[in-house]
Amino acid sequence: MESLDWGDQPLLYSLKQLLGMLKQRLELCASQSKYFISEEGVLVRRNAYNLFKSLNVRRADLGLSQFDTPPAEPVWNPSPVGDLLAMFIDGKFSLKIRLDGPPAQHILLYAAAPVRNGVRYVNHFPLLGLLPPAKDGWSDITELYVARYGVPKPNWAIWVRTCQHIDGWTDVPKLARSRLPPKVT
Repeated sequence: MESLDWGDQPLLYSLKQLLGMLKQRLELCASQSKYFISEEGVLVRRNAYNLFKSLNVRRADLGLSQFDTPPAEPVWNPSPVGDLLAMFIDGKFSLKIRLDGPPAQHILLYAAAPVRNGVRYVNHFPLLGLLPPAKDGWSDITELYVARYGVPKPNWAIWVRTCQHIDGWTDVPKLARSRLPPKVT
């Protein structure tokens, strides 16, 4: 079995050059977009480490491949996500979100636990996953929501937050709220 000769200077110099180039690329990309919004909604100053982390951690959570060098920040089109519709059909809970067009790449779906109807502010939105493909302009998110929170009570409100996700970059979140109707007896 052959072992690496760590005394081989060209190998070490090549590795140092590669790491140096990667660091320069990350720093350049980080300097072009000085701030980003963290998962908690906090504005964070971007440096090379934060950029690498913000691009790759979310992709790893979603089971997507990671980047060695950062892609350019995309130009954002308006989000195709529209209204949220929560209802009971024949006693069965259904939750759908309207899409006005195809997403650019992925749409991340976050949701809060069901709240009483009078609640006007929610600040905790755990990730549920990627928005399922739309059928006839509506994406059914019932399974993702019920798997996390169960079936909500009638006359309660549901809040969701969506973000477009392109090559590790995420745009500004979009909020949607829907109130379940009172149960008809």
